[in-house]
Amino acid sequence: MAYFFYNTDANSLGRKGRYPVLIQHGFAASSGPYTFGEKLGRLAPDDDTLLMYENKVGIVAVGTVCEHWDGATHQPPIYYQPGSGGFEHEYRIGVHWFLDLSARPIGIDELRERVGYIPLGSLVRIVKHQAEIEQLIEERQAVVGNQVA
Repeated sequence: MAYFFYNTDANSLGRKGRYPVLIQHGFAASSGPYTFGEKLGRLAPDDDTLLMYENKVGIVAVGTVCEHWDGATHQPPIYYQPGSGGFEHEYRIGVHWFLDLSARPIGIDELRERVGYIPLGSLVRIVKHQAEIEQLIEERQAVVGNQVA
């Protein structure tokens, strides 16, 4: 099992708070050059876990990858909005977002304190601190207790 920080790309979108669209529709998305889509191809279904990270907020959801990346540009886009900042392409991969932390995210300060850093990049594998990540997820799951269908 591998853990990845997945960034919601809110800074590029020019606004925060669109991530519930990803949770509701059950996918992770990226946009831009094809190489951004190819990053999704590194993910293994039923084995990899994504920690959805919203800049300046923290971890807002946790999910398990549930399919291989199909290599396609999806139209019409659901998460990205065409014409606003060059987001003509929307690459997607199915994710079962099993823990919605929208109401109580794992904040930046807590993440920095427990893991030692804040993720940079659209999709970053967590190599160190996996035990701390697992503990954070378990603790928050016990507190929040809400499962996403």
